[in-house]
Amino acid sequence: MNDLKTFRQNWNNDQKRLRELFSAGEELQEAKDLFYSQHAVLHTQEMSGSGSWSYADRIFQGISEVQFRLMPDQEEHSLIWILWHISRIEDLTMNILIINDQQVYCQDEWKAKLNAPIHHTGNVISKADLRALNRQVDPELLVRYWNAVGRQTRKIVRNLSWEQLNKKPTRECLDRIMSERALLQEAKEINEYWSRRKIFQLLLMPPTRHLMTHLNEAYNMRRALGL
Repeated sequence: MNDLKTFRQNWNNDQKRLRELFSAGEELQEAKDLFYSQHAVLHTQEMSGSGSWSYADRIFQGISEVQFRLMPDQEEHSLIWILWHISRIEDLTMNILIINDQQVYCQDEWKAKLNAPIHHTGNVISKADLRALNRQVDPELLVRYWNAVGRQTRKIVRNLSWEQLNKKPTRECLDRIMSERALLQEAKEINEYWSRRKIFQLLLMPPTRHLMTHLNEAYNMRRALGL
């Protein structure tokens, strides 16, 4: 798909429709199918297995390991940071806040394999930790972790009922976010924001809208790298 402006417009229209479906509490399967579509296009084809065009692949394919680690002039982040941030945010919100289970990051030795200097989302990160993140994390492994997170998200959504979608995260789950240091204390206002949202509203932000926001950032960064 060459016309990214049209893609983004259509995606935003579908996001509005998804919000309407979730808010109305009707047509659960239609809402889930639309979520899967919105989610798939913002992840790799390998993650979804759909074979359809992927905005994520459009951005991240053809980038060298060195380029993943670079921070273009005037940019606060690198492509490594973007992938890390969107992966960790989706992982903890879906697996802790929604189903009160273990993060993907804590399974299958992902924490050891990624060898990251931090384990939190990176919303607040020191310059030293950012440099270490750029230096230490293997982009290929990070994409594989992101794919695992995306697949788990789709499994979770498949089993959610309307009753569950209209609940808010429990205090136990919100406290786990902080006790497991998935967020730093300096970023605790994000947890407070999540505490006021119903589960269906969380599906409209971390695994969809939040992804789109940072993929657009990554697309602009790719252009800044001259790619």
